[in-house]
Formats: sequence, structure tokens, C-alpha cells
Amino acid sequence: NDTNENNFAIELWKLLKDHLKIKVINDFYSTVDYELTSKKNPNCKIYLELKCRDPKWKNCKSFIIGKSKIDNINSKRLTPCILIWKFGELIYFKEYITELLTYKTEVIQKSKVIHIDKTECLSGIDNLVSTIQTLLEKVSSKS
Repeated sequence: NDTNENNFAIELWKLLKDHLKIKVINDFYSTVDYELTSKKNPNCKIYLELKCRDPKWKNCKSFIIGKSKIDNINSKRLTPCILIWKFGELIYFKEYITELLTYKTEVIQKSKVIHIDKTECLSGIDNLVSTIQTLLEKVSSKS
């Protein structure tokens, strides 16, 4: 929900405020939840998509995300993008890769979803911060 997403943005901003600006995208139809912009290079952006889930699901073997979400990240070129699943204080994440477009789909509640195996993900806020910084450096070196 919006409160969890806004609290996540605040916590992330506290850890990265010297390096980037975080824009929370509150549009219901938006493909991603956050746009992160480097303070050193305003043309350097990365995106985050956050899924806040009930902590009771933290031990699942895979995480789901809507197939249309993955398609839209690709078609709108919102990359690099990090997909994040948050279960209370526990965080798992994976960088968007084009191979996600070919993952097997399943229909859940009339929507196509893909499963991302937990073993493909990294975990923890420290690893997330490190990944964000690494991606910003990569994007910055290209621009």
C-alpha cells in the first residue's frame, strides 16, 4: 500500500541522500514506483518497482510479478530497474533482465504473472543500496 511504499522511500533516501534523489511515482497506472536520479548527473536514472507483501509469504520459493509489468518496463525502456519484494523488514530483489520476458507465465486471479525463483534474488537493504550505487555508476559511465 501507499504508506508502506512511502516509508520504504524515506528509509532508502536516508541511506542514499548524499548520492541521489528519489521520486515517488504515485500514479496508479505507473509501471514503476520510484525514479532514482544521480545528484552528480541528472541524466543518470534507475527505477525501482516495489511489491510489499504480507510477511507470512516470506518463505515462498518464488515471487510473482505481473507479466504486463515486465512487458511495460521493457517497452517503456525503464531500465535499469530493480524489482523488490518486501515482507515486513525482509527485502528480496532482482535486477530486471530482458530474459524475464521469456519466463513461463501462469494466470492468477485473471492476470498473467511470472514466478521469479528466490535463488535468483539478492536480499537485504545493504545489498540493495550497494546494487543501486553500482547501477548508478554503470549508467553514469555510459552517459
